[in-house]
Amino acid sequence: MSIIATKIHSGAFTWTGNSGVTEASDIRHANFLGRIYDDACDQGFVVVSEKTRKEVIFYLDYTDWGFGRNQDVEQDEIAGWNFKSACRRYTILIIND
Repeated sequence: MSIIATKIHSGAFTWTGNSGVTEASDIRHANFLGRIYDDACDQGFVVVSEKTRKEVIFYLDYTDWGFGRNQDVEQDEIAGWNFKSACRRYTILIIND
């Protein structure tokens, strides 16, 4: 089993405690919905800490469909993607802008 996920630097996200957020357009070069492992279908990416250079795997937890709750989101449009770290200590939200 090899990790094949895209690596994204931690500075691409705004962090509040253990939660990060960014807009999809800010990381458009990164395939944040790509496969994590070469032998599995899990989707996600790896975050590389700019301070420690440690790598943390994030997997897609769920896709947030707008369902018309927000006037800025079309009916049935993806509002964002929610990720959890493999250790479940960190979360990331990528907003579909």
